[in-house]
Amino acid sequence: MPAKVVKNFNVPTEQTNKSPQNLHPKKASFLDKLAQLRKAQENQALQRVQADKKYFTGKQRAKAIGYSVASKLIELNSPLKKSYINTLYCNSKIEKHDDTATSEYCKNRVCPICSRIRTAKLINSYVPIFKTWENLSFVTLTIPNVPGDELKNSIEKMDRVFKQIVDVLRKQKKPLKGTRKLEVTYNPKKTNYHPHFHLITEGFRDDLIKYWKDYLPEIDLQAQNIKQAREGSEKELFKYFSKVIFEGEFFPAALDTILQAVKGKRVFRSYGFKLSENQKEAEKIEKLQSQELTELRYLHKTDGAYYWQNDFRTWINWNDEMLHPYIPHKKTEKLISKINAAKKGSPGTDMQKKRPV
Repeated sequence: MPAKVVKNFNVPTEQTNKSPQNLHPKKASFLDKLAQLRKAQENQALQRVQADKKYFTGKQRAKAIGYSVASKLIELNSPLKKSYINTLYCNSKIEKHDDTATSEYCKNRVCPICSRIRTAKLINSYVPIFKTWENLSFVTLTIPNVPGDELKNSIEKMDRVFKQIVDVLRKQKKPLKGTRKLEVTYNPKKTNYHPHFHLITEGFRDDLIKYWKDYLPEIDLQAQNIKQAREGSEKELFKYFSKVIFEGEFFPAALDTILQAVKGKRVFRSYGFKLSENQKEAEKIEKLQSQELTELRYLHKTDGAYYWQNDFRTWINWNDEMLHPYIPHKKTEKLISKINAAKKGSPGTDMQKKRPV
């Protein structure tokens, strides 16, 4: 018996082979856009999580380094001991609530965590201004190395001379437009210090070197430098004002000498332009800061207080729950080992040979 053929009289024969998307083009277009939007949101969330992961990892490394540095500096019983203790406890406690982390900052120059924040803020404030300038130059002005007991006076002298040069240039109708940073390094072989200025200026300001030599005839012209500012020069300018490690070793007493010499002094100065009030505010590091971190939402950590446990390189709550897992970093651990192995003695004693008896 032949099979029955059932005819569909409700659907036109020319539409029976068409897909639902073709039946509703506007709806299909809307669904496509919705899918694209969801994909874009997922990508943005993933990028935020990756950025937060990088932020936490960097913060853990900075905290571990700062903890070791501060511990060694505290042993010196320096006049700056109180500030070193503050650095030791900087970010030692993080309060987590939902996806927000809140902690206290010491704001000290020696603190790697606060220095990272300060550097980022300086770059965000100054780089947009630098981009409006023409023919940027990177200038280095130095003086001969000095012993530790002369460092403070030498820095003050450098500051006075530079102020005189700025005044001369202003009177000559050649005002300086730029940003200056003080930096100090330590030479462990000669057990002395090298204070110097780095500047980013608008225009090729070789006249700075000329007047620097006029006012400080003892300087070596070959040690002064001017070159065209390249991309990344602002990072060189705004990096930490003093290095923690000198020629592969850590010298706590030398770092303390530098920090005492620059106490109360401005490391950065600007000439020929002013920052807006918003930019000035942006540079400040608030003692108590809260930060929204998308990654915390996905880690599903318990709300409450987490305390720094240096042996684990992370913050842990009373239930032994880590706020963020620590990713071991060979370079960081090697640096921390060098810091922890440093001797307490006076600057450069490790490098000095004992006289034969």
